[in-house]
Amino acid sequence: MNLRNKGPLKRGRLEEMETDSAVIEQQSAESTTGIKRAKTEDDKSNDADEVDLFPDVDDEEEESSPSRSPSPRVRSQRQCAEVAKKKIKTELRPGETRKEEAVKKLQSGESPQKEDRECSCERSDCPVTKNCSLGIAENCIGSRPDVGRLFIHLSKGEHVCKTCYEQIWTNGRPKFEHFMDWKGGWMNESRCAPSLKGYIQDQLLPFWLQCTGCGKFRTLPMDAPTPTFESIESFNCGKCEEPESTQVADASERMWITTVASAPLLHNSPALHYLAGDSYYYDELGMSPMNSEVDGKTKEKKESSSRVFLSPFNLPSESSIAFSVRPDCMEHDEHEAFPEFIGEPVPYLALRNLVFALWTKNPFKYLAPRECASHLVCRGLGRIWMLNEMKRVFDFLNVKGIINYGILELPEKPVTQIGESSPEVIIIGGGISGLAAARQLRGFGVEVKVLEAKTRIGGRMQDDWSLGVAVGCGAQLVTGILNNPIALMCEQVIPTMNALVLKPEVGVGYRSLTEGCPLLDATTGTRVDAKVDRVVDEQFNAILDAHGHWRSSVKDPEDGSLYVNTIETIMCD
Repeated sequence: MNLRNKGPLKRGRLEEMETDSAVIEQQSAESTTGIKRAKTEDDKSNDADEVDLFPDVDDEEEESSPSRSPSPRVRSQRQCAEVAKKKIKTELRPGETRKEEAVKKLQSGESPQKEDRECSCERSDCPVTKNCSLGIAENCIGSRPDVGRLFIHLSKGEHVCKTCYEQIWTNGRPKFEHFMDWKGGWMNESRCAPSLKGYIQDQLLPFWLQCTGCGKFRTLPMDAPTPTFESIESFNCGKCEEPESTQVADASERMWITTVASAPLLHNSPALHYLAGDSYYYDELGMSPMNSEVDGKTKEKKESSSRVFLSPFNLPSESSIAFSVRPDCMEHDEHEAFPEFIGEPVPYLALRNLVFALWTKNPFKYLAPRECASHLVCRGLGRIWMLNEMKRVFDFLNVKGIINYGILELPEKPVTQIGESSPEVIIIGGGISGLAAARQLRGFGVEVKVLEAKTRIGGRMQDDWSLGVAVGCGAQLVTGILNNPIALMCEQVIPTMNALVLKPEVGVGYRSLTEGCPLLDATTGTRVDAKVDRVVDEQFNAILDAHGHWRSSVKDPEDGSLYVNTIETIMCD
């Protein structure tokens, strides 16, 4: 199992890595010196017969100088040691090493050199005839067989011709300045080194939207703005009679994600409402750090009406919260359901965080996959792949009861099906657990019957009105409001009552109690006068004291009426 544990915080970790890197480099240098000293005379005698595998300028100078004897073996060892140290440093922190080199080039104003550019497409699973996905150059190659390595690979179905590629990395070309600005911003917001393919994926590839008329996927123009929820919901291609691109079929395959050169990242994900800040690197959560805004504001949390009683993510800067998840790692159940994402969980985390955040923002309405799809925005064919995978993620969260729970109006047609046929389930007991299970199964299209031995349902949650006021016979106080299902149901009932969907007597409000614990009127639910509250509190404490005195003075007290025993104690005193 290869789990990435990069950690949520930006500071502190890189300093430890730099210290470890320095120790390893020093050890590598010492070990290299030891190798040189351990060289025997027999090895020296064989140096003349060996060939230098790494000839350089110094070799040529020594060969031309008769006064200096060549020692290619020693130079070869020295060069190998340098390569070994660089390899150790790269394996220890590959992103930081490349990032340091990129920073130096960016500060000096240099353009990427030939060795920094990605190679051409030589994948066997890509078609021979390739099509340029950008078309930003006047002499763009367009679509033709890739003879002579003319196309750069982005994914199966997405390529860039070399003429368009040169428009980005060549100094003085139209896209070069924009690429350098993006590169500088990326290095400030990520600990992964920026790349040309990452820039193309994040900034240049066209958006793919699904037509509301024909259901086919179409590309938007290259200069089109980032789609919004409304534009995705109302998109119509206007050419429904034309066939769909064959690229869509490629991106619909589950293993398509293994062909991408740079992972697709979400733009303006709803998870930013809860993750905006400096706790996480956005690209490690599947979100673009250069396209992350909350209602037009970058890195700023948006307060929602549900934030008081719901919080989806457990942030490192805050205390632990029940029924929340870490946005940067998968849970045990998620590993079992999605084993293909264990090695690289970023695509799954992007989808899970999006769905969970959408539900948390509006827990008063049953969340449907279509609404999630309208909030999923990213460039390229990655959006088509993510839409197909999102249904799996949505069904998993829905079945687990992480979303769409509480008192909600169920959709006419279930959005999540359990099995091919509709099973029948019998639930024993009509308490809160049995009723919640029955309601959840009904949402999945299951026929449910609840068997209850008593004449009422609710289990221990019951109020006795025989004395004229409500006396709780079971659950009365709920510890904790944040992410508490009981508090959520109370919040869901209040707007439902206002809409007259349920009968008014069904609605149950709740009050957050503090250390003061005020006295409430049993009929209206409002606070009583402060003087009356104080008198009642004194009388209640006197009754408790009298009852305690009675229990201490009577040996083996029998079960009886608290009222009678208290009155007798008071009269005796």
